[in-house]
Amino acid sequence: MNQGDRIQREEYGTVSNGGYFTLEKGWSYIENKRAGQAEGTPPDYLTAEVANTVRRFHQGIKGYKTTPLVTLEQFAKELNIGGIYVKDLSSVLGLDSFKVLGASYAVFRLLCKTLSLNEETASFADLRSIPKDKFTFVTATDGNFGKAVAWVAHQLRQKTIVYVPHNMIMRRRNAIETFGAKVLEPKGEDKSFDGAMHELSSYLGKDSYLVVSDTSWEGYAEIPRNVMQGYLTMCDEAAEQLSSLGLRKPSHIFVQAGCGGLAASIVGYYNSLFGNDRPISIIVEPTTAACLLQSARNGKWAKVKLGDTIMAGLSCGEPSILAWPVLHNYAHHFVAMPDDVALYGMRVLADPKPPDKAIISGETGAAGMGCLTHILKANPDFAKKLGITRSSTILLFNTEGETGE
Repeated sequence: MNQGDRIQREEYGTVSNGGYFTLEKGWSYIENKRAGQAEGTPPDYLTAEVANTVRRFHQGIKGYKTTPLVTLEQFAKELNIGGIYVKDLSSVLGLDSFKVLGASYAVFRLLCKTLSLNEETASFADLRSIPKDKFTFVTATDGNFGKAVAWVAHQLRQKTIVYVPHNMIMRRRNAIETFGAKVLEPKGEDKSFDGAMHELSSYLGKDSYLVVSDTSWEGYAEIPRNVMQGYLTMCDEAAEQLSSLGLRKPSHIFVQAGCGGLAASIVGYYNSLFGNDRPISIIVEPTTAACLLQSARNGKWAKVKLGDTIMAGLSCGEPSILAWPVLHNYAHHFVAMPDDVALYGMRVLADPKPPDKAIISGETGAAGMGCLTHILKANPDFAKKLGITRSSTILLFNTEGETGE
């Protein structure tokens, strides 16, 4: 097989009858042959037992409520599948993103370690006794994580510095500044999210400065690991909510990915519950920021050059070195799609047919729904390749509310 044939098979795939299915312009796809065959021990920090601990922590934060699981019964009938369930994280703790789950837990663990507090007996409320402005949290963001860290710092009466890409829309900057954060752009030539990330290293080890990132790099993994653990709360809630509906597990999970932290948390959690019987996972990225798909194609961690995308929360050119091994070993499929599919997903969520409930989502939050809907309506051969049938039950995560301009 020559190089051209190899890429064609990766990009277009094959269906069970040996024929090719064609993806439209702007789409890419890789099936991960390693899923279910990887050697070694699954990550022990993304288990259901850890999820129980993290969930109790979040339940102890004033104002925390279990986020809803929305059943789209009518839409599932329209698409001729067994069920669609959306875990709606558009209003966690009064914010409009799931990121506060990871940020709050990571900050809690970091401060307990810094102040030699007992994590098993301490609570988020206990941290409010820290002297005002004793610490400055430093992070980088494409929007939601920076706002989450700023919110946590505001709750604890501490300061925040947030590095953002040059092209971040003003509404996102203003939302971060609402919580008293100082918002800065990268000093170097790279003005993207990756450039913002590179600013953090200069703060490591500085007195009173605490770096809180959801992306890991060489020598920096503990805090991103805690961020990923923070996301287990929504996984555990979703599993419990599905169980209450009589569903042991979904057949498929569509989850959008930037650096991969959220996706790895979900895949790792379900692997801890079901092993090789876990739901089929489809990792969704923008075509212009498909670092995970490229890594899957290469068979190893890979960086990509970023292009423009409206899916701001997924605009990452470098996979998390912590998340990538989890996805490399246990995620089933990687799909990259154009921006208009995310817009399509927003419309689908916002304007359902009764009695389905409307869900307000941003471009990033609707990526999974856009991908699922477009595939089922426009490319049944692709759906067949993903194992989606009339009896399939799909779990999606709406990770953000309305973003605006």
